Amino acid sequence: MVTSESQRRGLPIATIAAHDDDALDDLRGFLSALPLETGAAYAVVVPRSRLDANELAHALRTMTTMPVMVLSDRHPLEADVLHLAPPHSYVSLRDGVALLTPFEAERAHAPVDWVLRSLAEDRGASSIAVVLGAGGVDGSAGLLEIKLQGGLALVQDPVTIAGPAQQGAVAHARNADFVQSPAELAATVTGHVRCLHVRRQP
Repeated sequence: MVTSESQRRGLPIATIAAHDDDALDDLRGFLSALPLETGAAYAVVVPRSRLDANELAHALRTMTTMPVMVLSDRHPLEADVLHLAPPHSYVSLRDGVALLTPFEAERAHAPVDWVLRSLAEDRGASSIAVVLGAGGVDGSAGLLEIKLQGGLALVQDPVTIAGPAQQGAVAHARNADFVQSPAELAATVTGHVRCLHVRRQP
């Protein structure tokens, strides 16, 4: 389904951030519980993955039957599509269009905060952030910005994290609207998107 420019202006966008490959099992739990058609666009960022974009896209296709697309620079996001940002890329959003800037892994600074701040600025109250797994403090400032703009900030419950290092998730939880398991986060996103659509009906 191709989303027109006018439709894209009001399109809710959910960014799902999993810092690295340790959170892929958590991502599976989220995606397997997410309905195929919610009317929102989904952007997945795994900025420090050891996999390349094609390998990561293949992994995502085993987690969901939603269409999976690897983002390229200046690509518009579409409803009910899972858009994968290539690893080792800063992602910005402008009018529902993804802008990519590659980074060197050892020099990266807060790529999750980067994309969440951009999401908050671009979508405002229609922004949804989901932070899975752990990853230090990267993501905490972006979650706060989502909340300040009236969006929805969601964090995985630290006790459900499959990978190591729960400390980062505890830090994220301070700036979250809800702290839940991956499957519960998917249900929260689904219900929230439905509410956004109802509010826009004349």
